Amino acid sequence: MPICPARLAPAATPRSWFIALGLCLNASVSMTACVDGEPGTDEAASSDTHSTDTDSTDSDTDTDSTDSDSDSTDTDSDSTDTGGPDLEEAVWVLELPSDEGGSVRDLDVAPNTDLLVAQVDAGEEGGLDGWVHRVSASGELLWSRDVVDIPQRVCVNEAGQTYFLGFPYEGPGSEVFPRLTKLDVDGETLWSEAIAPGLAEFDEIGGIECAPGQDEVYVSGRSVDQRGFWARYDGQGAELALVADVHGGAPDTPPTQLTSIALVGEDGQGGLLATSSALVEPNSAGYALALDDQGLVATQTSLGSGFTMGPWISTRGDRVAAAILSEGESDDYTLAVSLCDAQGAPLWTRSDLPGIPSLTARPLIFDGAGALFATIPGYAGVVVAKYELGEGGGGPEPELFHLTAPGDAASPSTLGAGSGLVFVGGRFEQQPWLAAFSL
Repeated sequence: MPICPARLAPAATPRSWFIALGLCLNASVSMTACVDGEPGTDEAASSDTHSTDTDSTDSDTDTDSTDSDSDSTDTDSDSTDTGGPDLEEAVWVLELPSDEGGSVRDLDVAPNTDLLVAQVDAGEEGGLDGWVHRVSASGELLWSRDVVDIPQRVCVNEAGQTYFLGFPYEGPGSEVFPRLTKLDVDGETLWSEAIAPGLAEFDEIGGIECAPGQDEVYVSGRSVDQRGFWARYDGQGAELALVADVHGGAPDTPPTQLTSIALVGEDGQGGLLATSSALVEPNSAGYALALDDQGLVATQTSLGSGFTMGPWISTRGDRVAAAILSEGESDDYTLAVSLCDAQGAPLWTRSDLPGIPSLTARPLIFDGAGALFATIPGYAGVVVAKYELGEGGGGPEPELFHLTAPGDAASPSTLGAGSGLVFVGGRFEQQPWLAAFSL
């Protein structure tokens, strides 16, 4: 598989991947040819129209919404738009509507097991388009919303409302900054607020986490002075907390970015964790961080060095896992997956998935039955590793599921789990797609 030039940036270079989207930094590569770091052609694939509402009942609690900033039209549809990669093991496959080619950037599973999906498309004249979709656990596209900002990370609260972290974008050279947007259960915009105005860098968006049991949301990223930051907002967009100097590694070794953030425990009271990337010459390094009551680093644990992407952290109740994409001695890359304690320190680590540097939002997820799943873009096609969690210093031998053939133009960027299924989202032959598996 050819590699987009942006993927080959040296590990020692600060990870300013332009707009955290995976657009090639090489100006000779067109927008449509590389929307998610994936190779392709300039010819856009044909697709269905974007904005759709199906006749379905939404089981989440509805809320009053204000006028929306989104462009959406309602059309009746009784069928699911299927397509995408040939995944023989899939329960269902859904190719999401896209006019110019795009990619699923992230997804989260709502309490009623619907999927909320963030999608980015290549727009006209070098622009970008952002979309949020709601998809049922059976693969039915419930609605699509053309949102103003370009969504990068998404989470769903217990009322079924969607938060996404993104940025406005009007074309190359336009002024952009990170914003947090909240949608109601029907996809209408309730509000959109700038994240840490004057502090946050737009191109270093990190993670997002909805707090269980209350309508609050956590976000993370990197500040303009090259330090990691995190912030907490209530359901009306008011800033409840902002900590602007969080670092992993030596205190005097910027830049540091908080690449993901997570709460521990069923009620979220088990602690706040984050992962950070720090530039340590001649290589980068990644850390898992346990934050104290003031939101600063209480303990940190190295997850690896020489990496180019990540690290990431994922929690489900009291379970914690982390992953990092590391470069080996022969310029190959491997996703190292760790089961961690409540402070993010690895209990065991396994490196079973070869990969390539590419933007990935959520490469590991716990299901509800005690298993951990991981994936990363790679030359072998879409491969998902399943770790049956148990005791053992070296960790369990994973079961590897090869979901597409080697060489297929398929790239996974996010995972989800619910209703006994594992959901995979990404990009296939320039088109955004989702698939569900019983693994």
